[in-house]
Amino acid sequence: PFEQEPLPNWLGPLCSALAASLAPIAAELGAHGHQGGARLLEPNHVLVNQYRPGEGIMPHTDGPAYEPWASIISLGSAAVFDFWRDHEHAASGGAAALSLLLPPRSLLVFTREAYASHLHGIEARHVDDLEEGRVANWTAAAHQAWWRLAPRDANLARRQL
Repeated sequence: PFEQEPLPNWLGPLCSALAASLAPIAAELGAHGHQGGARLLEPNHVLVNQYRPGEGIMPHTDGPAYEPWASIISLGSAAVFDFWRDHEHAASGGAAALSLLLPPRSLLVFTREAYASHLHGIEARHVDDLEEGRVANWTAAAHQAWWRLAPRDANLARRQL
């Protein structure tokens, strides 16, 4: 049987901050049949991935190991994170059902259907085209806010990974 190892000590502060940021949704998760209270908020697994230009991660589900939620922290650069309805949809080559821009130093948490039923991934590409309507959270207001917060990022609309 699988026995979970303790997380390294250096991850403690990050895991505590993540658990604190998830506290507002703990009651909602409990309402959907997940037991565990505060323990539910403690990360049980941590992966650190680096994606070089042109790399990504193919559409996948995380399975029961991380249930009932997964979180993604974007550290180095922005990335477009995609969701597909199912394996057939992902294999079709069609557009993702939902695409979200994850700015640097941002946190995305997903649970329920997004976790259990949909596939997620990052397309292997050198450039993300940020079109309003294709990337759900890329709106005119978001574009203006981004430029106010990061005026030096002149390549935002055509991000080099």
